Amino acid sequence: MTCFLRPHLNIQQCRLLTVVMLLLWAIMILACGGAGKNTAKDIQNRQQSDSTSEVSRIPSTEVAQHGDIRVKILAAAVRQVPLNDFSVSRDNLLMITLQLTNVNPKRIVTYRSWGGWGRILHPNSERAGLKDDIGNSYALIKFNLGAYPLGAVNEKSESIYSDKPISDILVFERPVAAAKYLDLNLPAKNFGETGEIRFRISMDHVRR
Repeated sequence: MTCFLRPHLNIQQCRLLTVVMLLLWAIMILACGGAGKNTAKDIQNRQQSDSTSEVSRIPSTEVAQHGDIRVKILAAAVRQVPLNDFSVSRDNLLMITLQLTNVNPKRIVTYRSWGGWGRILHPNSERAGLKDDIGNSYALIKFNLGAYPLGAVNEKSESIYSDKPISDILVFERPVAAAKYLDLNLPAKNFGETGEIRFRISMDHVRR
């Protein structure tokens, strides 16, 4: 075909030109195939990354451990919240009860509540975060005049001994009915570590 298009070339030149064009064609095919493989590999890497992200969420039915502290979600319920002043919240809110256990008998762990009940957040603590699967974020509820949930760790810190677990209560806005699960983030800074504990709470496990 190449020689017919270029009749002024001799047979040897035609053969050489044909070989060059075939080589160029082969290189183009390989390049296209390689690009496809790279794209597939990128997709696989993203899927693995997404899978790892999902695995890092601990189901609320399991116990999470970070450093010397184990955290367990004892209950999650939408209800009126009993307060330390013997009143109850006006609205139904999401109340999450946590248990914290120190697994190191040689150490006392200082814990500051993720609820941030004090008027001024301590520099060595951060508040918990909560969001659902459809893009909603839920704020921690702050009560008036120094009130906080009955049984919660208040604005002062609490010492956790290995033979004496403590409980804490977090109160958030009520989740929407369409949510399927809630992601709860608990900064480890509140008990002297780095990173965070990340729970996933199925709405099937939230009492209403």
